[in-house]
Amino acid sequence: MGVWVGRYAIAQGEVLEHGPWLVERRRAQDDQRVRLLVLAEPTDERSAEFCHEVADAIAALFRRESLSVTGGLLRALRQAHANLAEWNRRSLREHRVSVAVTCVAIKDREATVAQVGPTVAYARSGALLRRLSPSGAAAQPLGGSDAIEPAFERVCLPEDELLLLTSNVEHAIGLDEIESSLAVGPERALAELFMRTRELQDMTAVLVADLPQVEDEVDGADEPEAALEEPAEPAPVARVESAPPPLPREVAPRARAPQIRRPRASLLANPSQRAQVLTAVVGVVLLSAVAWFTLPGLLQNDRAVRFDEIVAAVQSRVDAAANASDPASARAALVEAQSQLATARAAAPEGDARVGELDARVSEIAARLDRVTDLPEPRRLLEIRGVLTTPIQRVSLVSAEALWIVDHTRGRILVTDAQASAAPREVYRAGERYDGTVARDPAAVTWDQVGRRLLVIDNERVLWQVPETGAPTHVALRGAEDLRSVNAIAAYSGNLYVLDGRGGEVWRYLPAGSGYDSERTGLLGGASFTDARALVVDGDVFVLDGSGLRHFRQGQEQEQLLRGIDRAPQAPVALVQDVARNRLYVGDPVARRIVITDRAGLFQGQLRHNSLLDLTAMALSPDGATMYALTADGIYALDPLTAR
Repeated sequence: MGVWVGRYAIAQGEVLEHGPWLVERRRAQDDQRVRLLVLAEPTDERSAEFCHEVADAIAALFRRESLSVTGGLLRALRQAHANLAEWNRRSLREHRVSVAVTCVAIKDREATVAQVGPTVAYARSGALLRRLSPSGAAAQPLGGSDAIEPAFERVCLPEDELLLLTSNVEHAIGLDEIESSLAVGPERALAELFMRTRELQDMTAVLVADLPQVEDEVDGADEPEAALEEPAEPAPVARVESAPPPLPREVAPRARAPQIRRPRASLLANPSQRAQVLTAVVGVVLLSAVAWFTLPGLLQNDRAVRFDEIVAAVQSRVDAAANASDPASARAALVEAQSQLATARAAAPEGDARVGELDARVSEIAARLDRVTDLPEPRRLLEIRGVLTTPIQRVSLVSAEALWIVDHTRGRILVTDAQASAAPREVYRAGERYDGTVARDPAAVTWDQVGRRLLVIDNERVLWQVPETGAPTHVALRGAEDLRSVNAIAAYSGNLYVLDGRGGEVWRYLPAGSGYDSERTGLLGGASFTDARALVVDGDVFVLDGSGLRHFRQGQEQEQLLRGIDRAPQAPVALVQDVARNRLYVGDPVARRIVITDRAGLFQGQLRHNSLLDLTAMALSPDGATMYALTADGIYALDPLTAR
């Protein structure tokens, strides 16, 4: 009896015996022999090239540990996660990577499986198939911001067979096909699986089983073993029609292929049999000689033809991206071109200049579509610390002819002129009594251009108006106590609009008297919001929530906004509108930028500066010529019209 490991891989359409995402090592400590398999797979396209490096690092870390199998796997995975997370922390978002990993440590015919990220493995015992896939914290891949908690499982090899697969296989062929492949037994399972997966471009399969014909080889070197070939009777070696095709010479493994030992009938029993065998051997030699001299040329021609096809496909998508009038269509074509270009780069023969030329064109088109404007150093109008005499933790910003600053930390509102030439003046404070009513912490504010006043809803759903001069006064807001939440408010054409994220609604109040003592009307009919945080109304309704910027017209959600952008904002913080220029601005501090879209939803450009990393709020001057950006240390003025 012995543990057998069979495998095959397909990398960029080429069948290999040992794929780039699988690493195998052995650890020998204190008379304990452990065989380790590490299968890494990318969670996105940019992570693929890191998989081998991550798998190799995990294997090396495990070999150095003297802990138990479980402890060694846990420490190796956590150290690899910490290293990759540190890499990501120092990298731009578009350069960050994450990798899902399945480790199998085999000791004394018991396999310990450790999984991190969206991976999958299958354990088969008799007719029962168990699907092993992490959930909860274990489903987070290596390289993320949170700590990892690998999922562990033990598989007893004499009774069970263990199949490791990259997760794209199940998506492509389904669980039933995988189960059918395993049902034929471990000696034929990989051949059956190959027939179902040979059209895939990238995948890896590893089968671990305990077979009576195999001897253990735990003390071997670290070279990858050759895949087990299925011998057929009566000849010593025969090709199985459904098995993967033989490997090219240049990728043939150096290690000895383990052989299944079976009793064989003698082929030299009489002279006629010897003559038949001799004739067969001569024929095989002649065929091998012909193949030896002709196959390399055929392979060379086939690769050249395939490379020409890939280049033509890339050229087609590059031309489509260059000539598209719609930014969204251009971006889609560019993404396809970039993906195909990676394949072309891997298949390019030495000295071919076409890939370099296409790469340059793709970079040129990407720069044009990204529409990045690097801002000059913005002018600081107001320093939060010192001028306001206290560190402010949560601040909102509202702009008209003046700057209204809402200090949520201390429950107050201050105002200064648009150039911040005068010290901010406090005009509202929670706990003060105005117009016979005690004010509470401000929850949402907006500028009402028609009434020339700042409208404030406090935490007890009381509506206040703060005029340009004079004290705040309480105004009516009918049924405010029935609102499930107040996330933001907006004023348009004298009407008041309240964003009720929990209620899935934007409520419209018509003016009545000095306030809004009128029945409210729901505009959306019950939408679903995640962390609703900003509202703009101009006849249509624009809502910023955790999923991005959303557009509603007459209660119906419209096409996605920011179409054609290089990457969507990850944690947007503010939303302002330039009505005259048909623009909406969204703050994206994670990417140190302010992104711009038109009302139709097409991406228009992005303003970038390192100081925007701390962006918390934005406001726009009435003429749209000055953007006020609130960061952790002050209010800055920048020119939004410099965008390309």
